Amino acid sequence: GSATWFEVDWIRAANGDADNDGFPDWAEEIAGTGRLDPADDAFVMDGADIPIRLAGRAGRLYSLQRASCLVSNDWNTVEAAGPLASDQPVVFTNGTPSTRGFYRVQVELP
Repeated sequence: GSATWFEVDWIRAANGDADNDGFPDWAEEIAGTGRLDPADDAFVMDGADIPIRLAGRAGRLYSLQRASCLVSNDWNTVEAAGPLASDQPVVFTNGTPSTRGFYRVQVELP
């Protein structure tokens, strides 16, 4: 038989990037951004320096993580925020740009 609208939407969300903004639909669901709105850039950070500021979404847990090497995939949380009670700015200040390494922000649903 043919796929129902739910099945088609679920497959698109699992595998696609409906708004072509570079973030897969499943990641936008977790981050709380609109999968159909390329202008919804709550996940874009202000820059490469610390403090790192981003637009936080209610109900999400944010972690600033650091790794000394990308090959080992050994990420350590250096600061966390949330779960957030409301949409609000998230500011991480504990990482230091003088410390060599790689930083990323992980967003989770608790």
